[in-house]
Amino acid sequence: MGQLGHNEETTQLMHTLSRKLTDPPLGKTGNRLPPAEANYPPITSAIPFSDNPRGMKSQYWEERNLQLQRLLRKLDQSNQEDYLQMLRSLSSIELSRHAVKLERRSIQLSLEEGKELQRVGALNILEKL
Repeated sequence: MGQLGHNEETTQLMHTLSRKLTDPPLGKTGNRLPPAEANYPPITSAIPFSDNPRGMKSQYWEERNLQLQRLLRKLDQSNQEDYLQMLRSLSSIELSRHAVKLERRSIQLSLEEGKELQRVGALNILEKL
C-alpha cells in the first residue's frame, strides 16, 4: 500500500463511514470482522465469539462501534488540520473576511436557536392545556 495524500485519506475515511453496515453472517463462529476498507487491515477479536448468534452479533457491533469511533476521531483530526492549513494560507484581508463570515454564521445560528427554544416553549404550553 502506497502513501496516500491527506485529502485521499480523508475521502477514504468518509467513504468508510458512509458504507452500509451489515450484520455478520449467522452460523459462522469465526472472530474475524470484515475490514472497513480494502486498504485497512482486518480487525480480529481478542475475545472469541460464543456459539450464540446474539452474542456474536453483540460482539461484532461492539467492535464495529470502536472501529468507527477511531475513524471518526481520525477524520475530525484530519478536518481540523485541513482547516488550520487553509487559515494559515490566507492573507490578513482574507482572514478578516473569513472572520466576518464566521460572525454572521454565529449570529444566524443564535437566531435559529432562539426560534427553536420558542417552539419548544410553545409545545410545552400546549401540552399543559
